[in-house]
Formats: sequence, C-alpha cells, structure tokens
Amino acid sequence: MHENHDDPLAAALKHLAATARDGSSPAAVSAITARGERVRRRRIATLALTGLLLAGGVSGAV
Repeated sequence: MHENHDDPLAAALKHLAATARDGSSPAAVSAITARGERVRRRRIATLALTGLLLAGGVSGAV
C-alpha cells in the first residue's frame, strides 16, 4: 500500500494522538480502589434485591 507523507488527515491524527498521549495520566490508586468498592457494593445490593424479589415471587405463588 502506498503511503502519502503529505496526507493532512494522517498528520492531524498523529498530532491528536501525540497530544492525547502527552496529556493523559493514570488515575490515582485511591480513585481506582473507591470505584471498585462502589461496584462491589452495587453488585451486592443487586444480588440482595434479586434474592428478595425471588423469595417474594415464590411465596406469592404458594
């Protein structure tokens, strides 16, 4: 495949990629841990609610 080195779109995309790479930084460990804890709590709450709904449905069917 022929590469054209004067392609303005390719140059713009490379410039944007370099800007994003230079301007990005990883999240702090505390932020990642807090997010994981929120997800864990949400998952436990969903499981508990599902269990209650199933128990209510079974007891209503009896």
